[in-house]
Amino acid sequence: MGVIMTSFSVSTVMGVPLGLYVAANSDWHTPFFGIAGISFVLAVAGWYVIPTLQGHLHARGETGPLQGIAQVLRDSNHLRAFLFSFCMIFAGFSIIPYITIYMQINAGLTPSDIPVIYLAGGAATLFSAQIIGKLSDRIGKLKMLQIIAGVAVLPMALITVTAGLSMTVILVITTFFFVFVSGRMIPGMALVSAAGNPKNRGTFMTLNSSMQSAAMGLAALVGGMVISRNAEGLIENFWICSVIAISFNLTALLIAKRLKVYQ
Repeated sequence: MGVIMTSFSVSTVMGVPLGLYVAANSDWHTPFFGIAGISFVLAVAGWYVIPTLQGHLHARGETGPLQGIAQVLRDSNHLRAFLFSFCMIFAGFSIIPYITIYMQINAGLTPSDIPVIYLAGGAATLFSAQIIGKLSDRIGKLKMLQIIAGVAVLPMALITVTAGLSMTVILVITTFFFVFVSGRMIPGMALVSAAGNPKNRGTFMTLNSSMQSAAMGLAALVGGMVISRNAEGLIENFWICSVIAISFNLTALLIAKRLKVYQ
């Protein structure tokens, strides 16, 4: 899981600065067309490369997708896992969508400074993701989640009050934010994948992805409703987003303790 989560770090290091550069030198639509083209190539490659993994279907005892969904939703452990996953994602995306605008308007950074923030954070997580993954195997997924999510509370709080700080201090805070907020997902998603009953794991993980997407959208919506602009054009109430994020982060920790995991 640590290796897999490193791919998100690579996308941060390469994708975000590249997307910003392309948009700044062409049109804001261009990165989205690029994503669509790359996604098509990956879909074709995945069709030939990814194994079908259909062996578990014989033991599932159902034939249709609706029956599979119903079977997953009848399991209370699955519902707890979905709620845990929702809270984990909601915590991060209460803050993440508004980092760029806050940093430019309130903290006084220039558009050229923003790629540096993502580059530093992504580069750091390239290494931290591997370490967190190995430690999760060594000391346990739940224990590692408690440590990383606990430490993540600090950068969650600090990143929303960086106005007036130097670029160096901001860079330290944002890097720690990326390392620990994304680092939670390594033991967290390992826990979620282990919480799915093996005979329904495919349906379970599909529904979990839907839950995560819903959490992203709702968190961004709530964050957008919380923040505002004052008469001077500055962002207000961003600190409330950190309170929301920390609350959901701690709620996820409470739910994680009640998850049953399969070997």
